[in-house]
Amino acid sequence: MLLSDEKTKQKAKLKEVAEKNKIQKVALTLNASGKKAPGSYKLDPKVKHTILVYEKKKVVHNFAFNKISKEDIQKFVAKAKEVLKPKAS
Repeated sequence: MLLSDEKTKQKAKLKEVAEKNKIQKVALTLNASGKKAPGSYKLDPKVKHTILVYEKKKVVHNFAFNKISKEDIQKFVAKAKEVLKPKAS
């Protein structure tokens, strides 16, 4: 979820990111309330980037960054892949 008051511009940006990266199973959304995060998310307003990985409507990983490095991206992607991996029946 992107928190921004520039919804039209950011909607186009999210679409571009999804197409460029062939994202199909991850929800890229805009917050209806603009920059104000839903209170239940309990996000730190001092942190510039927060990435939540959730499964079955429950947050299973929470990443908070002011600057994102390649190593941070690798950690996030690894955790996201764990959640997206088909579960054995």
